[in-house]
Amino acid sequence: MKYVLDTNIFSRALMRDHERMFQECSRLFEALKSNKVQAYVPGVVLSELVWLLSSHYAVPREDIVRSLKSVVWIKGLSISDTYDYAYALNWYYQNRAPFIDCLIATAALRLGATVLSYDKDYRRLQVDWVKPNSLLEKL
Repeated sequence: MKYVLDTNIFSRALMRDHERMFQECSRLFEALKSNKVQAYVPGVVLSELVWLLSSHYAVPREDIVRSLKSVVWIKGLSISDTYDYAYALNWYYQNRAPFIDCLIATAALRLGATVLSYDKDYRRLQVDWVKPNSLLEKL
C-alpha cells in the first residue's frame, strides 16, 4: 500500500513535542527505510513544514535546512507534486477543511494512496486516511 505523509508526521518526529506520536513517527520512518512502507511527500508539505518550524517553533534557518535535507533523503520516500487544484478548491469550499489538507488529499487520490496523518480533518474529505498507529499495527 502507498501512503502520502502529512506535515504533522514530520513535525512530530522533528520536534518531539508529543512522546507517543514521536515514537510512532520514528517507527514509521524505520519502516520506510526498510522498504516495509512506500510513501510520498507532497511539496506543499515541505513548504508547510518550513513555515511551521520557523514561525511556530522558531527553529533557526540552518536547522530547518538540515532537517529538510534529512527528510528529502529518506529511503522509501518520494517527493510528488501532483495535485488537482480545482478539486481541492471544491473540497475547501464544501467541506470547510484547510486548503493545504485538500491539496494533500488530491495528491493521495492521484497517487492511489492513503493519507497518513494525525489530522482528523481528512475525515471530511473523500480520501482514505489512517493514523500512524493504525498502519504500524499492521506491520
